[in-house]
Amino acid sequence: MKQAVFAWDAINTEWNRWVVGFNQDRQESLFAGFGIPKIDWQTLAIYLIIGAFVAGGSVGLFLLLIEYRNRKPPVIAAFERFCAQMARQGLTRQLHEGPVDFLARIKQAQPANYRDAKTVIDAYVKIRYAPASKLSVADFLRVVRAFRVWR
Repeated sequence: MKQAVFAWDAINTEWNRWVVGFNQDRQESLFAGFGIPKIDWQTLAIYLIIGAFVAGGSVGLFLLLIEYRNRKPPVIAAFERFCAQMARQGLTRQLHEGPVDFLARIKQAQPANYRDAKTVIDAYVKIRYAPASKLSVADFLRVVRAFRVWR
């Protein structure tokens, strides 16, 4: 127990020596260790602002990279928008349901939307699952944007 008290006292002494006893001489020696010569408060403020911008920019860049990594591919996002349109009409795609099965359900429940929905789903299946098709992502996005629900 005595050793723990001595260790804590040593830590407390170092804290007092470096933090509480921090003065201009110690500050100058600290900066000299980084290769910065005698510094005035204006230069120190500039370094502080630059450091804050670098730190903030690094955090912002990190958050943007995380957002970019988690972004869905445009084909999947467009198909989910199509599914949301159908859900607003009372026909929600089930989690276990593939696009072709969903199309079969659309045909039964909403025959008026079948032809346009078939165009969207056929394009989705072709671009998502078929080997190297001529259909481009832009073409698929155009098909989904053109889809209108009939009531």
